[in-house]
Amino acid sequence: MAIGRNDPCPCGSGKKYKHCCGKTNVVSLNYIILDELKKIQFDILSFADQYLQNMDMKNLRKIAPRIKKQHISDDMLDVLFSYWYILNGKTKDGQPILKTFVAKEISLIQRSKTRSIVGNWPGNLHVAFGLVEKINPQKFEIFDWLSERTYTVYTKEDIVDHTIHFTLLLPFENGNWFQIGPPLNISPRFLTPLNDWIYDAFETSGKDDPESFLREEFILLFNELMGKLKQLDCEENETALEKQPKEEVSIDIPIQKAIEIIKWKKPVYRQVIEELLEDVEMLGSLDDEIPAKALALWFTFCEEKQPTIKKPDIYIAALIYTFQSLNLLQTAFTYSKLATMYGVSSSSISKVANEMMDFFYEKALEASEGVQYRTLQEPRAVERTTWLLGLQLQEEEFDRDDETQSFFENKQIEDKLKTLTSPRHRAQALLYDAFESEGEEKLNLAKEALKIYSNSPDAYTILAEFERDEEAAFDWLEKGVKVGSEEWKEEMKDRNYPFWSDVETRPFMRAKYNYALLAKWLGKISDAITQFEELLKLNPNDNQGARYLLIPYCIQEGMVQKTKQIIEQYGDEDTVFFHMYTLMIELELNGITPTAKSIWKKMLKRNRYITDYLTGKKKLPEEIPFHYSFGSKEEAEILVEEIYDILIERKKIREGLTKLLGEKLSLH
Repeated sequence: MAIGRNDPCPCGSGKKYKHCCGKTNVVSLNYIILDELKKIQFDILSFADQYLQNMDMKNLRKIAPRIKKQHISDDMLDVLFSYWYILNGKTKDGQPILKTFVAKEISLIQRSKTRSIVGNWPGNLHVAFGLVEKINPQKFEIFDWLSERTYTVYTKEDIVDHTIHFTLLLPFENGNWFQIGPPLNISPRFLTPLNDWIYDAFETSGKDDPESFLREEFILLFNELMGKLKQLDCEENETALEKQPKEEVSIDIPIQKAIEIIKWKKPVYRQVIEELLEDVEMLGSLDDEIPAKALALWFTFCEEKQPTIKKPDIYIAALIYTFQSLNLLQTAFTYSKLATMYGVSSSSISKVANEMMDFFYEKALEASEGVQYRTLQEPRAVERTTWLLGLQLQEEEFDRDDETQSFFENKQIEDKLKTLTSPRHRAQALLYDAFESEGEEKLNLAKEALKIYSNSPDAYTILAEFERDEEAAFDWLEKGVKVGSEEWKEEMKDRNYPFWSDVETRPFMRAKYNYALLAKWLGKISDAITQFEELLKLNPNDNQGARYLLIPYCIQEGMVQKTKQIIEQYGDEDTVFFHMYTLMIELELNGITPTAKSIWKKMLKRNRYITDYLTGKKKLPEEIPFHYSFGSKEEAEILVEEIYDILIERKKIREGLTKLLGEKLSLH
């Protein structure tokens, strides 16, 4: 395939070929060689099939691993037999099938470089199963979980970043590898169960060498993998059905009704979300909570960005890609696949999806880890509407859905704002306006709200945001907590009062959360712990994610028993963060133990980059990322940044981690 000088460079830089790799022609040659190797791959399969046709299938099944229950189609099984035969089969004279092919066909390969690569293939066919990290469109790394080996792989296939692959590899050049066979692109949400599954399969096999295990048991493992994925899908569906709703006051309106009663700034915004939900429902990728989350995110994006949409299909495709990146959808579509599905260009999808992801990550609508004091909690876009409807419901009951809809459609929201008589409510209405504003207008609205009602916690949060001096900002937040505590002192005595579910309590709870963040930043960690503990008492459901900051704070202060209680209360989540917290508790209490070693090993299975950042082999970036994928470098960066103060303060933990690492910690 010829590459024009003005074509996009295949290295993925986005530059024209003549201004990038065309200067050396290296990438062009690689691109051509990959094309040739892919054709040779099909030649090998055809060659293997010729031998298979002359063999009795019963004997072949004796050679191949025994399949107890078939989870794949007969056609797929035939393809797998061909691949298995390439891996393990021999000709009648006892020669490996791959060696026989190369000896017969290599002289027909015209390009010397391609001929040299293929000449290294006999005896070097590897199998890898693990997480992929994409480097560019034709290059990725895969970390094989069993051998703990990282392969740098070149491919002509469409690889999705941070997905799980079970793939065959042959030598390429310079120690790199070439992928044969189609990619699986398994969703990373199955990382933990699949990691455990392959380790268990290897341990019970009785084999010592991971590479020979994967090679010899290839058909059996592939078939069982498909069965495992079906099982995990079923378990997720059952969990969704069994899931009980959280004890939070909400407006119980069907999702379509919610879409109808929202006041969209443009009709096309509503069209996009309706068509999106129809499409993903047909894909079978929705659980009970996803439509509401998708609606809230899209509404927030439309309210603040007000995009100009000429082709709705671009935005529908971009939303699918964005939501699967946020683990809201169970799909793993690539840009090119979505482009084919929706009849638009992949570049247009990529542009919009990147804009959406940047927006959602900045808003931190789903993330709790890595929050800094500057990331002050603010109300979400839908809170104002929920608050107003709650006030209306206090005055009159809506007996039918059409009455609720009428409240939104007939401009009764604006009418309700005009009829607010309570100073507290009038001030809060201004504050919701302030949170939708910026700069001086936002600050002035907060000051105006305080003139109407001085006990408005959200107003003090805004004043703190605009304060340059950190101590002065802390004083404003302290004032917000004080007035909120006074406002809700009677309700705080009632252990069953629905804090947070009662939307009117949220400004007070936001002030407490933000106060705790800034307290930690200023070294007042005891104050931070007190505030987060009170938030968990007021709202055990922890809608604000207070526990994710309280746990490391408690460990830093040596409050290990309290930390254990929190983890037991909310469950030991299977993340590198909670594994690290549990490990630190064990090191603080008992030092290096079999339990500590087991937790350490489990954590490193989840993320292989942690040790590099702990030892300083990799340096933390100046700006810690806001988001991450499971097993990624970003996840490791956030974790190490989060535990830095703990390593400084807790000697036993520091010494324990040093022993587990086998080398010195880097605390610079």
